[in-house]
Amino acid sequence: MNKITFIAVVAGKDDIDRFLELTLYSILKNFNNTDIEEFLIITREQDIDYFQNELNKNNYNKDNNNQIKIINEKKVFNK
Repeated sequence: MNKITFIAVVAGKDDIDRFLELTLYSILKNFNNTDIEEFLIITREQDIDYFQNELNKNNYNKDNNNQIKIINEKKVFNK
């Protein structure tokens, strides 16, 4: 079976909090972890530390074998 990659674009504390509490939680609860290749999270540079701290605080990376990768939006989008 092919594995799936999830991509999310989030920005700001409120958006990050909702993503973690609703979207990421639901995906992890409803998908078999072995079917997930990775999570690519695209966010603003100023939000990276907050996002990483929240992931660590909620043990998301621990439970998912570091599948969650936070990417600076500047590396993806040309403005």
